[in-house]
Amino acid sequence: MQDIHMFWHGPRLGPVHAACIRSFRRHGHPVVLHCYDAPDDIPEGVTTFDASRIMPYSDLIANAETGSVSLGSNRYRYRMLRQGLGPYVDCDVFCLRPFPEDTYLFGWQDDREVNGAVLGYPPDSALAEALVVGTADHRRAPEHARRRNRLLFEVGRRIGLPRSVADLPWGVWGPNLLTHWVKTLGLEDRAAPIDRYYPLNAWATSLLFEPGLRLADLVTPRSHAIHLWHKMLDKRSPPPNSPLREIVEI
Repeated sequence: MQDIHMFWHGPRLGPVHAACIRSFRRHGHPVVLHCYDAPDDIPEGVTTFDASRIMPYSDLIANAETGSVSLGSNRYRYRMLRQGLGPYVDCDVFCLRPFPEDTYLFGWQDDREVNGAVLGYPPDSALAEALVVGTADHRRAPEHARRRNRLLFEVGRRIGLPRSVADLPWGVWGPNLLTHWVKTLGLEDRAAPIDRYYPLNAWATSLLFEPGLRLADLVTPRSHAIHLWHKMLDKRSPPPNSPLREIVEI
């Protein structure tokens, strides 16, 4: 069974992320958790990997508005995959069955964009190269950015006030960049259908707290995992007999 590589930044995983990690172990996948400082609640049997071996901590840039390190996390996973250590999976992805050992491992999150919460591809592929190069310089406008933003980046560079992707909306180095290159390189047919990894829409996470629903009600027979969209989750404890309570108690 192939190793699953994850990245974490912070002192604690918390019950949801820990449950997601355990779910991969339960289905037979060894889990390697990449981190700069190991959290104090790592599930039993998980191997840790010093993230500084792949990327210096200074490259873990954060979004200016939210403080989320999603930009740095995206940059890290692309560099990790370039080294052939993949596949990569976010810590808020709950495994429902063993993952396929596909050459390309990613899926549509909706009708328009591919998400990188589950991600794998050949380390010597054009996609691997494009994603590493595309996230190398946070002061360079992304290839897929709107013309206005590209002009603002260019003007800033010329007058000595460089802009950063940290000032752009969430997803610029995540689904936006990944989808751009998947389409540019003609890899759309490699992307799994929405319900394979993203059966729950990001704007429907309240269903995870709904008493009377089961996890099985939120997925399909084709689902290998469910992305929990942790940043979108209500911070309250999941009520009894809800899908999220089922997840953390498994």
